[in-house]
Amino acid sequence: MSATSGLKEQIIFPEIEYDKIEKLRGMNIAITTTAQTDEEARELLRLMGAPFVS
Repeated sequence: MSATSGLKEQIIFPEIEYDKIEKLRGMNIAITTTAQTDEEARELLRLMGAPFVS
């Protein structure tokens, strides 16, 4: 199973100093598991605290 999400701005990360940003950048995030079924993959992501809604 694979789950994807995107962020529009990098400022959500506490390590980034807003005053030093020259340009807002986003990123795509893909999480891929080796689970045999979607149910197993969703349970794994849930246990890891992933904020996904199916």
